[in-house]
Amino acid sequence: MHITVNFSYNLRKFGELPFHLIGSFRIGDLCEHVLFNYHWLHAKISAVPIGNVLEDFERAIPIISDPHLRRQIVLVFGALQLSRTILDKFPDMLSAHLVGRLLPEIRNYQHVRLDQHVFKIQLHSPWPSGHGIRLGI
Repeated sequence: MHITVNFSYNLRKFGELPFHLIGSFRIGDLCEHVLFNYHWLHAKISAVPIGNVLEDFERAIPIISDPHLRRQIVLVFGALQLSRTILDKFPDMLSAHLVGRLLPEIRNYQHVRLDQHVFKIQLHSPWPSGHGIRLGI
């Protein structure tokens, strides 16, 4: 039996929140709630074309003065750009693509850590909840 679940997304929030956080230079909130938040990224990619997500990163990069933080944002941005074609069609592949592309960098950067609350990655699996693969490094 295949169960179909329809989600309703707050499209206004997806556009407005990043715009206002960038405009008000609330970098900490932008990183925590948007750029490094897996659940936000997955929901937004599921609701709108990935180009909208990439625009958030493109607008954020110029206002980041800390080179270490900017590098982390560029890494995630690059991972999303490289996976753009597949993620537009299959947003549930986000976790696998982020793990595959960011794994070499997790030890070097605070925000690109797959075992912390910022990027809790659970690989989507065909098994019922609780029986999938949990990545903790």
